[in-house]
Amino acid sequence: MVSSTNKKDTKPHKENVKKYRGVRQRKWGSCVAEIRDIRMNKRHWLRSAATTDEAALVYDKASIEIKGPNSLTNTLKPTPKESDPIHD
Repeated sequence: MVSSTNKKDTKPHKENVKKYRGVRQRKWGSCVAEIRDIRMNKRHWLRSAATTDEAALVYDKASIEIKGPNSLTNTLKPTPKESDPIHD
């Protein structure tokens, strides 16, 4: 007798999972925010989060703090540190 249940069927479909920069989902469902240091070729764990959206926000804040206002983020846009002389 052949079982109709396949282990691959129990995994969530990738197209249903949002992909964010610096966010990965663990096998058991919790999410992790990490940031890479390309100079040292290392990943730095930031924190665990309940959702991918929450982990993306953690990554964005760390990215702006570490890499500066021109860093690539998921949802946050860095606020300008100085006033724009053109619009003053």
